[in-house]
Formats: sequence, C-alpha cells, structure tokens
Amino acid sequence: MKVLIVYETKYGNTKKAAETIGEVIKEAGNEVTVVKVDAVEMDSIKDYGAIVIGSPTYASSQAKSIKKFISSLSVVEDTKVVVFDTHSGDGISTGGAMRRAVIKMEKQIHKNSNLQKIMNGLQVAVKGIKGPLIEGELEKCKAFGEEIAKNL
Repeated sequence: MKVLIVYETKYGNTKKAAETIGEVIKEAGNEVTVVKVDAVEMDSIKDYGAIVIGSPTYASSQAKSIKKFISSLSVVEDTKVVVFDTHSGDGISTGGAMRRAVIKMEKQIHKNSNLQKIMNGLQVAVKGIKGPLIEGELEKCKAFGEEIAKNL
C-alpha cells in the first residue's frame, strides 16, 4: 500500500519520529513517502491508501499547519488515517494538558466521514521543549509503525 507520512516540526523531533515510523512501515512491504506538511503535493494525495500525520504539541493542540492539512483531506475518499504527536514530558502518557494534540487531531479526523481512523494515536515524549526524544521513545515509534503496517 502507498502510505504518506506528513509531519510538522520545529526542532526535528517529530521528523525523527515520522522517519522511524516510516522505516518500519516500509520494511513491512509498503511504499512510504515521508514529507513535511508544507511540501505535500495535494494533487497526489488521492494516490495514497493511508496517511500518518504527526504534529508537535503547541499550546495543548496540533500545529496550525497540521490542522489545516487535516481539513484539506475532504478531497480524499476511504483513506486510512492514524496520528501521532510529540510533546514535552516524561514518557508516560497520562493525558495531561501538554498531551492533547493526538486527541484533537483524532476529533478533527472523526468529523470527516471519508477518513477511517485505523488505530489510536501515539504520544511521543520529548525532553523539555527542544528535545531530544526521551530514551525509549524511538522504540515506541517502531512498535507503532509495526501496528500500522498490520492494520493497513
């Protein structure tokens, strides 16, 4: 399956998570494109059977560019979607205020009947605001990629 992984990043942490997830999905036999949200070619978006969307958490929400991208997905039909975020934290997903981007992205996706959420999103912890990713988080990204590949 053709899989598009779209991400936004400021310090490179979300990009690193996206690339790690993409490597695992590709190893499972899928065709994977990993691209920053501002470089997405919207004309080709219909060519993908699944889209993975990653955003850093800003002010308890996804990046504005990711919110706009998800809104633009009204042009696709029957596309599988899954999301992940990066957030400042200790690696424990407790659902605190700084860990809401996944929830908000999933709510936005739920409003579009053309999109099929294939599994719950992933929250990836970053040390402080700038990073790096907290130890063990890349392993979570790999496991997430494996689960995505199984659900395609």
